[in-house]
Amino acid sequence: RIRVAKDYVDWTKLDLSYLVEPRYSRDFAKLLGKARTVHTVFEVETLPASFEEAKVVYRTNDELMALEEQLELMTDFKDGVPRTAYHGVISVRFKGRRLHLVAAKELYVYN
Repeated sequence: RIRVAKDYVDWTKLDLSYLVEPRYSRDFAKLLGKARTVHTVFEVETLPASFEEAKVVYRTNDELMALEEQLELMTDFKDGVPRTAYHGVISVRFKGRRLHLVAAKELYVYN
């Protein structure tokens, strides 16, 4: 659930360089590479506690929509791309872990 922050944050004093390309994409790719692959959303619950990141690969938009419905996420697309995706990846918190819904390489092509 989303909650309104109660603490003031002075964003001008924080180093946010990790959010700028190409560093963000490089770090994100490393994170996905280390994430444990599971075949269903509910396999996440069976992972050992040491796995903080998990991923499910989807091969079609219909597969993605089924995963999103299981997680109660938005299921809409804009120009054929999932609205909340970053390079075909949708990241959410699920059962105390970060779960990534990852597009198969052949599904989306980005330049």
